[in-house]
Amino acid sequence: MLLILKVTSVVFFQTIFQNIFADGENVTRRFGAKIVGGRVCKVTEYPFVVSVLSNKLCGGTLITFLWVLTAGHCIVFDRIGNDGTQIRSGFDSPPRYIQIRYARQGVVYEKFNIAAMTSRPPDIRYDIGLILVDRPFIRSVTLNTVALPTPGFTQTCTVGKVLGIGNETINYGRTVEDHPLKCVDLRIVDSATCAKTFSFSTVDDTLVCTQESREGKDACYGDSGGPLLCRNNTIIGIISFGRGCALANVSATHTRVESFLDFINETLNEDYDSNGVQRNSWKCLLYAIIFSSFLIKI
Repeated sequence: MLLILKVTSVVFFQTIFQNIFADGENVTRRFGAKIVGGRVCKVTEYPFVVSVLSNKLCGGTLITFLWVLTAGHCIVFDRIGNDGTQIRSGFDSPPRYIQIRYARQGVVYEKFNIAAMTSRPPDIRYDIGLILVDRPFIRSVTLNTVALPTPGFTQTCTVGKVLGIGNETINYGRTVEDHPLKCVDLRIVDSATCAKTFSFSTVDDTLVCTQESREGKDACYGDSGGPLLCRNNTIIGIISFGRGCALANVSATHTRVESFLDFINETLNEDYDSNGVQRNSWKCLLYAIIFSSFLIKI
């Protein structure tokens, strides 16, 4: 079952994710705007990375020309499709290569739980969501879809690459034209190593963790929702949570995409067609009419 979660206040959404504390230490979601210690990457090499622009900045990854994979906590649900949530490709490319779409709907994994994520201690798992855009993106030299992992692929990866907007500061407006795509390679660590950082929460096979022995390399605020890639530009993780940014021997967590392939496929294949139209919508309308008639009679 898919869960479409609606938040009644943007202010509430912003507030609950500002800081999450556990054992007296700050655990941050990656809102803001920088890849730390990275380099500028060509959009043509990673044409599936997009920005999700609403009240805060997040990253996202095109898995089809209609669907964007991102972190569950990045999705703003109230009035989705009417609140101006913008999905933008191209980054600092010439204007002719930039494509902009608007969110029609946000879908999050059924176990994604805001209350659990903001509790003390928080549950940092299940941070995955999908955004349906209002019309398909068009394939181009700067826009394409990412490869999803096959079962067992993630455990073969020892190094991952995270991507996002790399500036130290950013204007939280609706445009990011002047900000290039940046990327950085990070070492993937096992669950036992990761658990030393997140001893207050459950670290299991729904997460992929990265960690560096020296400070200065990481995803950070604003990169949340963006991809963690392995070989052949295969997405294995979604940038999610961390304790600070770019600290030595401190892990960061990424939602393990491989653990949610059923959720992704169910959303893509069972609920919507290639044009983003909900399948069997006529049945839903018919049921609504019948139910309304029943209420009138009683």
